[in-house]
Amino acid sequence: MDRALRGSHSNTNDIVSLYRIAKSWGIASCRNKCWTRRLVWRATKSAGEPRERHTDAAQNYVGVPNQNRFPNFLSLDSRISKDIQVNPKYAVRLSVSSFNLTNHFNPEALHANVADPAFGFFFGHRGRRFTADFDVLF
Repeated sequence: MDRALRGSHSNTNDIVSLYRIAKSWGIASCRNKCWTRRLVWRATKSAGEPRERHTDAAQNYVGVPNQNRFPNFLSLDSRISKDIQVNPKYAVRLSVSSFNLTNHFNPEALHANVADPAFGFFFGHRGRRFTADFDVLF
């Protein structure tokens, strides 16, 4: 059995738009005569983006922009796939992807209107989720 294990790992700490992001990703593959397995992962952590500006009931801006921040962001995503060679010309790829494996609360938006009864609450969280894919490769 011919095995090839390729690993790729990158860890960067950059200041982008005044907030810190750390990303890590990698690929591991295993191959034999008629099928290939592949595992891909991505981990992302950031110190939180600056919040949007607050508005009043008339939609006028109030307060100092970028004074507050979203909560810390943490996500671990992965995908495992298997390629099956059907004939020399065609192959089938079966894969399962997972998103936010840590199930960390990563809000997408904020109630920013000071007249809103829910002012200051974060919403739009996407919890842990999975998808399955079927692809034909030619």
